[in-house]
Formats: sequence, structure tokens, C-alpha cells
Amino acid sequence: MLLGVSKSRAALLLSVLAVSSTASRLVVGWVADSPGVDSVVLYSIALLIAGAATCTLPALRSYQLLCGYQLVYGVCCGEYLPFGGSVAQWLGRWIRDREVASSTPGGCVSE
Repeated sequence: MLLGVSKSRAALLLSVLAVSSTASRLVVGWVADSPGVDSVVLYSIALLIAGAATCTLPALRSYQLLCGYQLVYGVCCGEYLPFGGSVAQWLGRWIRDREVASSTPGGCVSE
């Protein structure tokens, strides 16, 4: 037992992660379909929160704190996993626009 957590309680931690991720996907999908919502911004915020939460992981010494971490991380995973495709498309357009700008005389794209 690591940190005094039994196998069954460790399995519950994974369940918390799975349920929070699934619920988050439903909510974020609904929010992302709203007009004026930028999926790249949502993706970035989720990635930032997940990274910050993971940085706190070595300091978490109780089961309740581990459950809280799994909840936060699950919500963030539910947000950023579905947006991988839209972020890849945005990045592809951004790179393409930079290549076009650098290949035109004077370095700017004419409209």
C-alpha cells in the first residue's frame, strides 16, 4: 500500500477520474458549441490547470487530497482531449499563414 491507500480505494481514484472526465466532456461539448467560445482558449486553460494540479501531486499526502486531484485532473482531461483536433487544425492554419507570409516579397500577405 502506497500512502496507506488500499487497492480498492486506489481503484476508486481511477473511477473518480473517469467519471469527472466523462461529465466534463459533455459539459465542455455543450459550451464549445456556444457562439463566441474559442476552443483553443478552452484547451489552453484546461492544459494549464492540469499542469498546475500535477505540480502539486508530490505534496498530496491524504486520500481526500488525491480524490480532489483526480477530480480536477479528470475535468481538465475531459476538456482538452476532445479539442486536440481543433487545436491541430488551428496550428496548421497558423503555420501555413506564416509560411505564406515568409514566401511573399516583402514578407507580408496581400489580401
